[in-house]
Amino acid sequence: MKLGIITPVVLKRPHAHAPWEDDAGIDEIAMVAEAADELGYHHVTCSEHVAVPFSAGDMRGAAYWDPLSTFGYLAARTQQIRLVTHVLVLGYHHPLEIAKRYGTLDRVCNGRVV
Repeated sequence: MKLGIITPVVLKRPHAHAPWEDDAGIDEIAMVAEAADELGYHHVTCSEHVAVPFSAGDMRGAAYWDPLSTFGYLAARTQQIRLVTHVLVLGYHHPLEIAKRYGTLDRVCNGRVV
């Protein structure tokens, strides 16, 4: 069985996230990813949502970090854990640009982008 984690801070569900996440940043995300990496977790996730309607944000949260930037940092701080984007809105991007960006990141982190 492969277990992964939804990366904290990058997705803060109302009434379902820990208080420390309110003021956390990339260093705290990296600490969680490093711990998950050391514990043998399969992957960490990050979702792309460019704009979230207020009604949806009230239910599922409205803070979404850019996956590519976040994963670039996490790739440098981890060794084996895979980096999974479980939402990528292709309509916002040119397909060749996405292929190049994620392909480059995958190459830089030795094939850990899923």
